[in-house]
Amino acid sequence: MSAKPETPRSSTALSEDKGGDFRGEGLNKKTIALSLIFALSASSAFALNPTSFCENFAKNTLKSFSVEKAKEYLYQHPNDFTANFCFGEIYSWQKRPYTTAENNIKQNAYPIGFYNKAAQLTTNPAYKVMAYLEMAYYYANNNGYPATAESKALTQQYLNLALQNALKSNDKELMQNTLLKLVFYGDPLKIDEYILAGQRFFTSDKDKLVFYDALANRFDSVKDYKKALYYRVQALDLKFKMKMFFDLTDISNLQCDIFKANDYNLTQEAITKLITIAEYLQANGNKVEKFNGYPFTYNYYAGNIYDDLGNILSKLNRYDQALNHYKVAYALYIKAKEPDRAKQELLKIKKTEDAIKASQKTPL
Repeated sequence: MSAKPETPRSSTALSEDKGGDFRGEGLNKKTIALSLIFALSASSAFALNPTSFCENFAKNTLKSFSVEKAKEYLYQHPNDFTANFCFGEIYSWQKRPYTTAENNIKQNAYPIGFYNKAAQLTTNPAYKVMAYLEMAYYYANNNGYPATAESKALTQQYLNLALQNALKSNDKELMQNTLLKLVFYGDPLKIDEYILAGQRFFTSDKDKLVFYDALANRFDSVKDYKKALYYRVQALDLKFKMKMFFDLTDISNLQCDIFKANDYNLTQEAITKLITIAEYLQANGNKVEKFNGYPFTYNYYAGNIYDDLGNILSKLNRYDQALNHYKVAYALYIKAKEPDRAKQELLKIKKTEDAIKASQKTPL
């Protein structure tokens, strides 16, 4: 979130707000859309699914709705959870310049004041979790500034409060969401605890996939590339089990972790799983699936994975193996009637053959 308040203020002192005109710079469609929530605080949609209510409204373009009406609603309902929570959302999405990073670390700063008051106004653990997670997110990002010891401590403080209330709620989905935030933003020294807890709440293959992806990204962020690669491979295995296809990001992340981890065994495991997937696709080569709305045969998908394998092995200087995969990819692109991709593969084959010849030359 990018809110950058100038001074700490109470959550109801809007009349004193000299720089809080929401029609100022930084106001966007999402901000305007969120303001409509105030007129609908009793909405059953919010009560049934509060965690997605704000985002759903944010998708609407409500140019005609006056943000002043949102202010009026808060004046009239200063002790309303929805009003305070959503005013926090508005401030979170507004860009308000800071002079120093220290201005962020204040308990009553916008939007923290609104979120904090919202958390105190409700006895519903799920609603408290919403507010505490937003506060944790706010401090985790530290408004674009490098994290400080204080911002990290505040992040962990609100994550812990969210976790306490999520446990009280006895709601599996709420626990999952809280654990994901702990993985993303929590103390990396406690990540083993989060993994252990995740085993209790991420039980289906679909849930595990989300958790593995989150863990891989977190380990990447703390530069523990071996663990990141381990969870990329686990996610890869689950995607194959669920017959899900991989996008460019999946393969790109996998390749980056292979090279950064520099772990032979994990690399071999990743390559073996990719080969298994490619062989399955090749065996069902004439089957058609849509990708971004366009139909492609499994031969095409298999060709892409063999090409990726060639790229990985080539960068690892395992040219003989890379060449074999490029040749299979070329044949599959021909079968799939993808002449442009086949031409590209021929260039890679020629380049790899040249690399093999160069490596075989005996220096004088």
